[in-house]
Amino acid sequence: MKTTCIFLGICLICFACQKEPAATKINSDIPADEKMLYPITHDVTTEDVVYPPYILSGPRNIRVRVAALPTVLVTALGQALNNYNVLQLKLQFSLVNTTADITLQGRVMDSSILAVSGYPSQDKPYPTITVNTGPHGLLNPANAGIVRRVIQHELGHCIGLLHPDRNVLRPCGPPTETPLPVINVPGMPGGLDTLSLMLRCNPGNVFSPRDIQLLKWMYGRP
Repeated sequence: MKTTCIFLGICLICFACQKEPAATKINSDIPADEKMLYPITHDVTTEDVVYPPYILSGPRNIRVRVAALPTVLVTALGQALNNYNVLQLKLQFSLVNTTADITLQGRVMDSSILAVSGYPSQDKPYPTITVNTGPHGLLNPANAGIVRRVIQHELGHCIGLLHPDRNVLRPCGPPTETPLPVINVPGMPGGLDTLSLMLRCNPGNVFSPRDIQLLKWMYGRP
């Protein structure tokens, strides 16, 4: 399907316990003709929502490699992958040294950015997670406690997870992401999941119960 619409979304990762130089910039393609198939049913996305074209077919193994990064980032990636695998989803993750579906790479970026990723396209996960390896990035000792959660958050985007607070005014700033033709997930509670790891503002440290319920709805085994 030819992509006819491109959007750039910015998500800020802030934590209540400390002020972080934290932002995750996300860009991805949105097929314009999908909007007719999946009309927006709710204007305020404070409930658990999905954009169906971002849901990958399964079951499958997603191979993830690390491109010349320090051990601390490799270790954090392994922990993040395990946190997905223990859910026993149709998607399973493997850390590889050769051809991969997702590559964790580093680059010196602006001090307000911790990591950059994107959303699936053409039934493939977003192919890169780029972490900030600059002085204010994930290798800064002050950010040691959030490395795994940032990588786990970005992996979520790579397989189609959105921000629950994507269109909500939050302490970390006003909404900046282009609205998607999302649908509400059946059976999920209403209101904002303030514990979600996928929040753009004050995300949780681990998957919340609703994060897990959402992942199992998207990728649960029959």
